Amino acid sequence: MDNSEKVLMDSNLLKKIKSGLQQIRIRVVDEELKGEIDKIIQLLDNKDNDEIEFESLEDTIYNKMKTTKDKDLNVKLYMLYRKLQDSKISESEALKLYEIYVKDEYKYGYR
Repeated sequence: MDNSEKVLMDSNLLKKIKSGLQQIRIRVVDEELKGEIDKIIQLLDNKDNDEIEFESLEDTIYNKMKTTKDKDLNVKLYMLYRKLQDSKISESEALKLYEIYVKDEYKYGYR
């Protein structure tokens, strides 16, 4: 982090953010999401910041595509992945679609 800037933040605000993240982590069922929340909490604690790597949305879609057993979801994720790679869709749109697709996977079960 050579070109980083320092930001002054009230410690109470930081504690509230961490507390909120911890509450979300407790309520979340998805283990991948829990891991992402843990990484953010580590960043806020300023522990081993250099070792924390976040997965890109493109990588997240690709990995989910490779691990899912749902053939329909696999096809949807592949198309989404290709659109994102070819810059035919924005990351925010891709994230919304990804969340919809993955939510449907657990809603309808494996086929």
